[in-house]
Amino acid sequence: KESYHDAWDTLNDDFLIRLVSKSPVAIAINADFMGSYGGGVYRGPCPPHVNHAVLLTGWGTDPQTGVPFWSVKNSWGKGWGENGFARFERKPGQNQCFIYHEVARATAL
Repeated sequence: KESYHDAWDTLNDDFLIRLVSKSPVAIAINADFMGSYGGGVYRGPCPPHVNHAVLLTGWGTDPQTGVPFWSVKNSWGKGWGENGFARFERKPGQNQCFIYHEVARATAL
């Protein structure tokens, strides 16, 4: 079987939202803090390197705080974070936590 993937190094919020609105995309983040993540919108700090892959599944705004966020699914199971998910602060144009750094999507031929 043949396979194909799209990969981008430099993105912006609008482009990433268009990608995620069609299907989740794989991204690389730094997971050093993630063992202690218990929920809510993570607002940093984010170490300056990536070491873990997650699935970017969506975006939104926290109804209680008004903070915009990206929603990511981790591979550590439903007992971690918010039922297996985390929310990272979305700061348009600032690449918070290197969300734009390494983005990839698999596509079928």
